Amino acid sequence: MSAISRSNGRNAVGASAYRSGTAVTYRSAVACAAYRAGEKMKDDRYEKTHDYTKKHNVLHSEIIAPQGAADWMTDREKLWNGVEAG
Repeated sequence: MSAISRSNGRNAVGASAYRSGTAVTYRSAVACAAYRAGEKMKDDRYEKTHDYTKKHNVLHSEIIAPQGAADWMTDREKLWNGVEAG
């Protein structure tokens, strides 16, 4: 599996693309964040829920925002849906 470059205006943070054989799969930032955090998150852009609550190897997951940042910035689902929205 190897990473490939951005295309079609996709943001590097907003989506990750992987090549496995000849197929290319795009995963949303929300899906990636849910997986890394071992959480269940709704992806507003694709109207899909990603549930990784059964993932056992997450030792710690935290979002640290600057002092005075809006409350939504520490809400993982809202933050990554905002990234996807652009």
